[in-house]
Amino acid sequence: MDVFSSLFSFSPMVVEQLMGELKESLPEDGLFVVIRDEDGNWWSSEESESGAVSEFGGELELLCGRIADGYDPVVCELGDKIAAGRQLEGEEITCGYVFVMVDRDQVGSAEGVNSLIEMVLNQICMGVRLIEKNNRLHHDRLKQMSGGKAVGA
Repeated sequence: MDVFSSLFSFSPMVVEQLMGELKESLPEDGLFVVIRDEDGNWWSSEESESGAVSEFGGELELLCGRIADGYDPVVCELGDKIAAGRQLEGEEITCGYVFVMVDRDQVGSAEGVNSLIEMVLNQICMGVRLIEKNNRLHHDRLKQMSGGKAVGA
């Protein structure tokens, strides 16, 4: 068993790294990101908005199903929020689903922000690909330093 491979391809770790980056880069007023990882755990970029996950969890699960069925991205209104989601994936891994949540009062309607939200979702997936590449490079470097042998074998 290659310990490095299992360590650096673990999608929950990628989600955790991504959320750390998002928390630092997202604006503080009205826009936040929610991720459902492969294990069904929900992550929110804003602690104050984690109630949105419990409030709209059922609807978000249905949206995950729609995305899995090929409707990618999806945009809909959930209460006072507009939610847009897509599959969260890198080049070699799938991490779950990502949703950008925006206060409806800030944008008016879902149709008005479609292209902006799609761009944000694509940027988030680009972040996953960059984290994935960084982890792969780190993995290769550790493997090289260990003489190319699988650690723990």
